[in-house]
Amino acid sequence: MSIATVTPKHVEEAIYAVLFEFLDIIDELYGEDATERLLNRPPNLPEGSRARGQREHRLISGGVGAYAKTLGAYVWQGDTAGGLHSENTWPEVALLGDVVDKLAGKLKFDLSERVGEFGDASELIGGNTATDIVKWTVAGFMARGKLDWLGDPLTIEELAALARVSEKTLRMAANPKNPGALMITKQGHRTVITIEDALEWLSRRPDFVPTRRPNQQLSNHLVVGGTAVQFKSYLDGLARLNPRLREAATASGFSGQQAAALLAGDLTAQTFAFEPGELMRFAHAAGIEQPTAFARWALELQHRERVEQMEADFRQQVLRLSLSEALGDGP
Repeated sequence: MSIATVTPKHVEEAIYAVLFEFLDIIDELYGEDATERLLNRPPNLPEGSRARGQREHRLISGGVGAYAKTLGAYVWQGDTAGGLHSENTWPEVALLGDVVDKLAGKLKFDLSERVGEFGDASELIGGNTATDIVKWTVAGFMARGKLDWLGDPLTIEELAALARVSEKTLRMAANPKNPGALMITKQGHRTVITIEDALEWLSRRPDFVPTRRPNQQLSNHLVVGGTAVQFKSYLDGLARLNPRLREAATASGFSGQQAAALLAGDLTAQTFAFEPGELMRFAHAAGIEQPTAFARWALELQHRERVEQMEADFRQQVLRLSLSEALGDGP
């Protein structure tokens, strides 16, 4: 099995297998306090609650166990229904990754048979260890979390996991001789990919699914409307906007039709279906404070289905955000 065929069910079973099998060893490696962070132990439990069976029950119902069913769906399907779209989940998942690194490095156990005790889907895991699957998942979680709310550069391992390719494949994609090569950056001894470059590269992969925000309907109109609201907020307060925006559109290489659409407030799905790299260049030139977020909305737009019944609401929103209002010219 390769990373490309791992399912959320595989992730769930692998997490349970790792934590159940090595619960006592994790205690020895980290101490019981760290293990309780994984278990998300409630305060003031009676002393007897530390019995192994009760601890396993709490592992399933709290902490990382609570995310086991949804972690894979968030990482590779962008699904936030499991509550994984917040930085509040970062410490627990990061600790899980550290646990797996130590287990994989020191213990060298193949957990495939152990995973088989937890469900039918485990039969598909083949020769991969549960630790392999959890390592891929944690790396992908770190990558999506950085894209969604941290903004830190991604490592080769993280972006490869999110894109569901091998690190070797990703390094080949970064070969400058390749057309549209992935841009990589050196930070001391580390090789990283900036958020902007990661988004631009991911936008060209048809299998990448952007994160779906809570309560966000799959509508081009709604996504464009949200982009328009944010665009207006950046336009407000900027001095001498008309010349600056025209210069920005020209410098960004937009076509005359695209630039005219932006300047006229014609924020339709068609006119906003730009490449993220184009929007980032425009955002930088126009002085927009969060060009990465602005480009991310454009990326989401390209993956949303059109919902015709939202047409009227969208048109009303665009009217309220007409260029005369956005540029402060007044009616």
